[in-house]
Amino acid sequence: MLGRTSAATIAGIDDAIARFTAYQAAGVDALMIPSVRSREDLDRISEATHLPLVVGGIPPSMCDASYLASRRVRLWSGGHQVVTVAIQALHDAMKAVHEGALASTLPGLATKQTMDAATGADEYAARLRLFLAAR
Repeated sequence: MLGRTSAATIAGIDDAIARFTAYQAAGVDALMIPSVRSREDLDRISEATHLPLVVGGIPPSMCDASYLASRRVRLWSGGHQVVTVAIQALHDAMKAVHEGALASTLPGLATKQTMDAATGADEYAARLRLFLAAR
């Protein structure tokens, strides 16, 4: 269970630390810090707590895996840009098909290996075998 607050960007770092220490005392497993804006703020939170940290929406200047690991950050993201890239690719593909392109000729088709990984094909096949064997 994650204890999460946006207090660092709304009410200030001191309020965020007070909330994180309360979450920690309540027994959460980790702390989620959305949009922490500076190393100084992350340093203060890290020093005031002992749980693993998850940070999201951090600026490029903080996207340093070694630094983040040294502050107990276990998961981090610099933002949702990967999702916007995927949305643009989907838009472009759908537009091309709408304009007459054949879907099978679109550039950038995912490989079978990628599709199998994304859809959990191995797990699906195993569960299907179990289901059919039970009949």
